[in-house]
Amino acid sequence: MMSAVLIVMSAGCSSEGEDINNTEGIITTFHLLNENGEETTTFKSGENIFFDLEIVNNCDTMMVFTSENQNNIVIQQGISKDGADLFFPLSNEDLFSVYDKKGEKIGNPYTGLYCNTSFMKVIEPHSNYHARCNWKETGEGFWQPDVTFPFCKLGSMEDLPVGEYYISFRIKCRNNAKDPKSQFKTLSFLYQFAVVE
Repeated sequence: MMSAVLIVMSAGCSSEGEDINNTEGIITTFHLLNENGEETTTFKSGENIFFDLEIVNNCDTMMVFTSENQNNIVIQQGISKDGADLFFPLSNEDLFSVYDKKGEKIGNPYTGLYCNTSFMKVIEPHSNYHARCNWKETGEGFWQPDVTFPFCKLGSMEDLPVGEYYISFRIKCRNNAKDPKSQFKTLSFLYQFAVVE
């Protein structure tokens, strides 16, 4: 059986100038889920696949989940000096990308990012959020019930043939939005899975 491999990020909560460290203030994890909502690395042919990025905010301050080029807007909306930012990559083609075992890109589960013109999601203190999208459509139109911010999905991807695959993507994170010395760190995710008969 294939194992899921990913790099998990945790960030410290709050002190002036503090950068990401190994405390459990903000944690991001990636999972693949089956149609029953169970985490797995093996899917039956024709089964839908759900991509789930979970963000846990254990801090006492809110955090913002946004795109990098909207950072100024986020700061102007009153994020506290010790609030944290989680950024998607600059390339829309990178997030949740699926590759075959030869490294050929198969595609992404979504049609686009930020289609509703909203460029940020506030995650309240001591709460979690799931950025989720499914491989095959589960409803009609852009706003499908199983797709959450920042994804939008129109239409369905074709079933993946039987074989081995992996998902590879990166996100950026920093702990202090208003501190110019706060450095971004890149979190890399690599998740292997298989489609079987």
